[in-house]
Amino acid sequence: MIAALALLAALGRPAAAQDVRWSINPSTAQAQLGLPFAISGTVASDFPKDLVFKLSISTDVSYAVTNAHFGKSIVQGNERLQPFSARILPLAVGKIAVSLACAPSTGTPQFLSPSIPITVAEPSLSNGAEPRDIKAPRAARPPLWRWLLLAVLIAAGYALYRKLSKKADGGAAIGPAVDSRPPEVIAESELSALQKSGLWELGRHKDFYSALTDILKRYLERRFGFAAPQMTTAEISRALRGEDPSRGLSAKAKGVLDRADLIKFAKISPDPEWGPSDIVTAIQIVRDTTPQPEPNEPHEPTRTKA
Repeated sequence: MIAALALLAALGRPAAAQDVRWSINPSTAQAQLGLPFAISGTVASDFPKDLVFKLSISTDVSYAVTNAHFGKSIVQGNERLQPFSARILPLAVGKIAVSLACAPSTGTPQFLSPSIPITVAEPSLSNGAEPRDIKAPRAARPPLWRWLLLAVLIAAGYALYRKLSKKADGGAAIGPAVDSRPPEVIAESELSALQKSGLWELGRHKDFYSALTDILKRYLERRFGFAAPQMTTAEISRALRGEDPSRGLSAKAKGVLDRADLIKFAKISPDPEWGPSDIVTAIQIVRDTTPQPEPNEPHEPTRTKA
């Protein structure tokens, strides 16, 4: 237990404290990948004001806390009892440990619940159905060499057209204008447009997450120089751990990309808070990785020779 708390402290997460006492149901659980499950319980504290959850700290690379809130508190002498409920989304298969973080409304100090062991299984087929081919067998296609030859001729003709057009314009290159704005300006502009697009509210969740991941991956490519649009979620997570040894940036990006993969490929029904929460997380990633201007160093006054 001591080693686990030391590891959490090294990762920038809060440690458990005696001032807050947790009662959690269930104390252990079994779940399936990508299917949210609920936990509930009571938090007892000696604080004069209510505690609030810290979802950004509670979420980890192996799970996400999609919703957590406290009910009405009950004061008994010097002790304050607060019932709570939370929804957990498993993002990894196997044995994981879930913890929740809370803090007074002032924001400090922060407290971590005891770990809840969760065994996460692969998604199972409904009604015991056997897997089958996605598509039926197809007949062999006719030879493609004619179409390949046509494609080569079209490409050669287009290249010749570009060359002649360039000469006619006095050597000026033809092509789309390069966006010379800083990466963070481009990303925040695109994320703001996505927030106002209404895709999430219209139920177009796959289109929403496709746009969100494209914006985030292009930003990471511009900011850090690795080919994020061509990389998997795991590859991006490993690359970001090299840029951010504390793993905070890696965990945030992986959480957004994992939920996007579940929507785009597993076709699960998302929690209503996923989209709005993940776009806020993407904006925070951009702001956390934007270089801060260095303070101007004082200049010594110029001395005039006598």
